Parts: sequence; structure tokens; C-alpha cells
Amino acid sequence: MAARLESTPPQLRVESAGDSCEEIGSKEQGIVVGFITTKVYLMPTIEKLSIALPHEMAALVRRAVDIGEYSSNSEVIRDALRDWTHKRNLREQSLSGLRKAWQEAVADDSEGLDPEPVFDRLEGKLNRIAEETGR
Repeated sequence: MAARLESTPPQLRVESAGDSCEEIGSKEQGIVVGFITTKVYLMPTIEKLSIALPHEMAALVRRAVDIGEYSSNSEVIRDALRDWTHKRNLREQSLSGLRKAWQEAVADDSEGLDPEPVFDRLEGKLNRIAEETGR
């Protein structure tokens, strides 16, 4: 489920080191700090899951938190899921490209190449590699 974003117009909030501040820059009141806020709140929908991990994976998660790389076990898992999602998206893009190339090749009515010279070149290349590596 997507996060809900709420926004309000920017507002100026003034805080002072003193009890109150009526005038920006008032020397009697001490340090004056002005904040401009837009009151944008990202309200994610969180769902708790319980997962089971092999001991080795659980140890990796705990170690990442212990050394300060992540602030919590959940953060480690969320980062891993983001990477996994990115990898899946790349794979799908790659497959889409292959499907398109295959459909274009099937629809192509040209004669194409004679396979014998192609196979001869490939066989020659493989033989040279075998000789160079001693196989």
C-alpha cells in the first residue's frame, strides 16, 4: 500500500532562548531562531511480519546492526528488500528487451545469414582458445 502525503502551506515559526519572542532579532530576548515549515508528513503504512531466517543469515543481520551499519534489524531487511526489488525490475526489463528482439526476429522476412560460415568461425575461435589454454 502506498504512503499518504499530506501538505499545508509554508509557515514561519520563531523560537527564542528567552520565554517569548515578539520581534525577530530582539537583543533582550537572546538567541532567535526562525524555522520555515511546510508541514509535509509522510505517513507510511507499516505492516508487521514475522520471518524465519537460517542462523547464518540472522547472524549477518545482527552483525550489521551491532557494527552500526544499520540502526535496526528491520532496516537491514528493508534495505535487502529494496535491493531485491531493484534486481527483479532489472531482470524484467532485460526479459522485455529479449522478448522484443525475439518478436522482431520472428517477424523479419529477410533471408538472414548462411549458418555454415558462422559455425566455421565459431569452431575456429573455440579451437584457438583450446590451444591457448592447453585443453
